[in-house]
Order: sequence, then structure tokens, then C-alpha cells
Amino acid sequence: MQASQKIRHRHGTSFPISEIDEPLVSLEKIAMHGEEKKCLKSSQHFQLFYKYRNFLVHEYREPGYGWEALADSEQDPIYQIMPSGLGRGEAIRLVYPVGFFQRIACSVIESFKVWLSQNAIDPYERVKNVSAWTD
Repeated sequence: MQASQKIRHRHGTSFPISEIDEPLVSLEKIAMHGEEKKCLKSSQHFQLFYKYRNFLVHEYREPGYGWEALADSEQDPIYQIMPSGLGRGEAIRLVYPVGFFQRIACSVIESFKVWLSQNAIDPYERVKNVSAWTD
């Protein structure tokens, strides 16, 4: 079933990516050319999430036209159906909510704390004790 068909069978405007996305292995089987396979690789969520992060951090703006305020979930990436404008129908937009960023950051911090503990590393021992931050 195609993504647009899956979406039409649901109510609301927000859909978890897990309900729409096909596994990469399935898509690679139907990719005909190297360019299609390259496009598949660059469209994986860890690639898209990094591009999204760069827009937020370096350009101080959210990419795309998805609207997080309409998200049913604050913790997971979603697709939203959004009007294309000027009567041109609808478009599907990808949204990474702030809660997703927070969950990832908390997970990284917790994993780092565990790693430091397991390796008996005190991070404060690795910091120079200086009074001026410009040294």
C-alpha cells in the first residue's frame, strides 16, 4: 500500500513515520539506478534529521512548512498533511518536534554518563582549573 493510501485511511493530520515509511531494504530492491539508490541513502531519517538540525542551529529557522503545533505527538517525528496553497491540494510534510530533540539529547547525556562511569573517568579531572576563560 502506498503512503498516500495509508494516510487516507486515517483520521487527523499527523501520522507517525513508522506507519508510512517502508524499510530501506524493501526500497533498495526496486531502485533501478545508482542515482535512485543514492537518493534513498540521503533520504534516511538520520540524514534528514541532521539537515533539519543544521537549519535550526545555523540558520535559526525550521525547514519546510510542517507545523509542530498541530502534531499529535511531541516525542516522535511525524508526517503532516498540509494545504499546498492557492487551491493546489495538499502536501505531506515531515516534522521533527522539539520533544524528539529533547529525547535524543537526554539519551545521549545518559549514555555518556554511563560510559564515564563504566570506564572510571572523572570528566572534571580533564578540565584545567583556570580563572580566566580566555586562557
